[in-house]
Amino acid sequence: MFRLFIISALLVLVGCSQFSSIKVTDPRTGIEYTVPKRLNDVPGIKELAKACAENAGRVVNRTVEVDGYFDADLSRCEPGCWDSFSKSDFQYLEFEVKAPKNYEFLQEEGFWRVSKQDKADSRCDQRIMTELKRYAGVRPRNLDFCVVFEKVDALKSQYGHESLSESTIIDGAHGSRIYKGSDRVLNLGNRQVVAEDTSFFLSSKNKQSVIGQQFVCESIGIPSSSQSLREEVIRPRI
Repeated sequence: MFRLFIISALLVLVGCSQFSSIKVTDPRTGIEYTVPKRLNDVPGIKELAKACAENAGRVVNRTVEVDGYFDADLSRCEPGCWDSFSKSDFQYLEFEVKAPKNYEFLQEEGFWRVSKQDKADSRCDQRIMTELKRYAGVRPRNLDFCVVFEKVDALKSQYGHESLSESTIIDGAHGSRIYKGSDRVLNLGNRQVVAEDTSFFLSSKNKQSVIGQQFVCESIGIPSSSQSLREEVIRPRI
């Protein structure tokens, strides 16, 4: 009888442990988060919760007002890019062309600058201006400037934007991976980080599936900012 009692008690304890809450605490704020119980058995969910609680989030040391900036994530600038730029209040945008395809607008590798210039500037590309006026079938626009592309030897931007990513395989989780993404605004002169947004997502796999289910910090109740870091930190000088 006593042996049966011990076995029953052990089964109860095992059952309780399976349904116990997974809790993580943000050491920066002291806020505690509880993973929804329906996710308890997801491979890698504990590791995701810990990473999100301890390292995810946005830090903005300051905002900057500039005429333009360097975008390290931009390796080309096609109609959608120059249309967006023409609608912004920035005066220029710099980027690096890498391995251009033969059908792309810019064919030479290196640093490039797209800028707003006087409509009488001889460098104005009338094809671009025509496309801007009727881009995507919207109502034609009358622009008081023209858009100029030029290859440059050196950047004049003081600030830049870049995105970095890395992944880690979780031990004992059937090949599940945690991906870390960092969105940064940098002072290009000293490489000082002006602002950074760090996020994580989990690609969780089990024994039965080779295709991972994806979970982000919000999946476990840890919120993130919805505003673009670039738009929050790099503002046009008006």
